[in-house]
Amino acid sequence: MRNGKADIHSEPVNEEAKTRFPQHIKGQAKVQMPAGMSFQELLRRARISQVPINIEMIDMQKMIGDIIDPYQDQFQKEWRKSTFKIVPEELPVGMKAVIVIDGSPYQYDTIMRMQPVDPDANIVKISNVEYASDFVLELTYHMDTHVTDFTYKFIGKSWKSIHKFLNFMKVAVPKNVLRVHLTEVNQDLFYTELNCVVFAEDYDSIDYNIEVAKRLLMIENQFGLQFPTDQELSNEDIELIWFLSNSIMKISEGFTWENFSMTANLHLVSSESLDSDACLKFKEIASMTILGIKVENLNVWVELESARIANLTEVEAAINTNNTEQIQIMLMPGERGNHGTRIVEI
Repeated sequence: MRNGKADIHSEPVNEEAKTRFPQHIKGQAKVQMPAGMSFQELLRRARISQVPINIEMIDMQKMIGDIIDPYQDQFQKEWRKSTFKIVPEELPVGMKAVIVIDGSPYQYDTIMRMQPVDPDANIVKISNVEYASDFVLELTYHMDTHVTDFTYKFIGKSWKSIHKFLNFMKVAVPKNVLRVHLTEVNQDLFYTELNCVVFAEDYDSIDYNIEVAKRLLMIENQFGLQFPTDQELSNEDIELIWFLSNSIMKISEGFTWENFSMTANLHLVSSESLDSDACLKFKEIASMTILGIKVENLNVWVELESARIANLTEVEAAINTNNTEQIQIMLMPGERGNHGTRIVEI
């Protein structure tokens, strides 16, 4: 029985029978080949392209030694409904390599492997596309001219990978050498002295973009976040990135102000000092949203260098009636100007 159905088939009764009358398949097949092409050439081309060769099976028989197996009805039904192909031999295994620009501390440890190509293209392609998570390099050797050229693609999805890629591309400029070194055999697979800026279309802004990526990485590491890389940075995003990363570096941000309102509890010995300039320092709890990710419960210290009470009459009236809890106070810049500083407490 097989799958609940009667199944009559042949099986060796012991090891001797298995050895003397081995079971195997004998068949006839037809393979379409261009005129004048040998079967070995067909196999070679299939390996280069990694495209299986279609086979048209004409006949197949289960055999017991040299005798046709008398019990093969099910087998005959199955093979006639099947598709047969010759799967080409795999291309050589990849080799560990490092992609580097001489003089740069940034490099990509990867695996370079030969890639399938059109057999008629007269080229050899080697790439790390199967193994790369951020930087793909493809080398193309032209057998007619003996020239090797390269293309690259950035596929990273983190600000860490963007930061590394931009620093790598910053030194991909004329006179510097791009090298692919096979580490296990200590041999260069490819090297070229660059004759142009590789990252030409965005090179003018590369230092600024490196700084943005560096600061986003700071914030990610400080708060355990991961910002998306597929969104456009707004002006507000940039302002918050600079403010928050500066705070991580213990650098306060300066600003100017025109008015400020606050609610406070006043405990005064004398109200005479209310009508004068004062340096005001206070802490507020804030949240910031950068690239759609919210950074919450930030303690922001704010210092106003020179402030005066704008609604002095109302404040004095509240004090005179001993109503000093939760007083609404409106502030305006004092005689020393409207400068202030703020910093997130890290």
